[in-house]
Amino acid sequence: MWPTVKTKNIYEAIMLKKRAAEENRQAQEKITQKYYKAAEIRANKEKYWTSDTSFKHSILAYLQPKKEDILERLESRRNKLRTLLREENNAFDVMLCEIYSLKRILNGYPEESDVATENMKQEYYRLAGEREAERSEAQAQDALDNMAFEEERADNRMQEDAVEKQQRQQKKEKDRRHVEFLHEQVQELKQREQEVNELNSEREHLLAEKVRISELEEERQAIEEERRRQSQGKALLRQHATALRRRARQVQGDIETDIQWLSKVVQQQSLNQAHAQDAAERLRSEGTAMLSMLEDDLQRERNREAQMVDLDSQEAAEVWKKRNEQWMQEQNARTRLLNELQAQKLAENECMQKLVKETRLSDEVHQETTRERQQQQTDELEDQRSERQQNNKTADKEALTKSELEHKVEEAYAAALRAEAERLQVSDSFTPSKGRGQSFYDHRRKTYLW
Repeated sequence: MWPTVKTKNIYEAIMLKKRAAEENRQAQEKITQKYYKAAEIRANKEKYWTSDTSFKHSILAYLQPKKEDILERLESRRNKLRTLLREENNAFDVMLCEIYSLKRILNGYPEESDVATENMKQEYYRLAGEREAERSEAQAQDALDNMAFEEERADNRMQEDAVEKQQRQQKKEKDRRHVEFLHEQVQELKQREQEVNELNSEREHLLAEKVRISELEEERQAIEEERRRQSQGKALLRQHATALRRRARQVQGDIETDIQWLSKVVQQQSLNQAHAQDAAERLRSEGTAMLSMLEDDLQRERNREAQMVDLDSQEAAEVWKKRNEQWMQEQNARTRLLNELQAQKLAENECMQKLVKETRLSDEVHQETTRERQQQQTDELEDQRSERQQNNKTADKEALTKSELEHKVEEAYAAALRAEAERLQVSDSFTPSKGRGQSFYDHRRKTYLW
């Protein structure tokens, strides 16, 4: 009787193994993500510290005190220049008064009275006050212009810093996404490589299993051939008892041979238990049940042999006929069961080979898709790198143009100061209202240095 054995599917064992491998992979991926995150933070810090932006900020922080000193010295020079111009204007006014008095004396005009001199002084002081008011107004206007220019420049600098910060954040985000993409690709490639190795080992194991099944099948065919060869002889009627005993021993030998062959199958399934646990457990249970059944048949044949001693010829003939039919039925049943076990094992082996082949084909398709996606990502990164290089070149050109423009403005301002000083020195006007106190502030030029 065929035993009832509860078995599991071999695919469940494969799923359990894959689930365990997936858990190990996720744990390893968490460790790797932690490492890459720390490395990314460190790399971003090093990249910022070695970038042109950090260098510019450092230089500006280093030059800021010098700039303040330069502005302070420039303001001191302006104050000194104002004082010198004021003293020159006063001396020039006194000299003009003396020259005017001498000219009147030389021309024979009487010397002006104290009232006229006093009126002239009052007129002079009035004009000097107007010039001083105009000079103060020009200074206030210059201060307002400077303040507005500084505010505008500060706003522009803040906007540039905000744009630069946004660009840095965008670049950092792109780099982070690229690193994550590369990390995912590396992990996926590692997983695929591990699966390929497992499939290769599974395929090699299945091929070896198929070879062993073929060997067992050949051995079984040899046993059947030997049985057919031995059963060709006919027993004489007077030799029924002897033939029965001989046939009983032959059947016992056949059963022992089947037990040995089945023991090899069970032992082989025990060795394969770690590889395909569910299928091996099921086949091993079936083989053990069949082995127990064959041992029962062997014991029954031994009991039958012991009962044949007291049989006479007629009874031996009848028993021979009946027993021979039973033996043939039992032998056919055993052969059918063993063949079914062999066929089932071979079918499972072929199914596993087909599954491995399908998995390998799927893996090849996935690898091809991954390579195409990596190539596309590489092309996009190359385009982004070229665009960043072009933007950096454009920014460098704009910075150089701005620096040259500021340098030209400084040179123009210095030339204007020199021209104003020369004009004041070579002025030959003797009229107080025309040559007094023409400050360079009346031109309302912006005193910008930076």
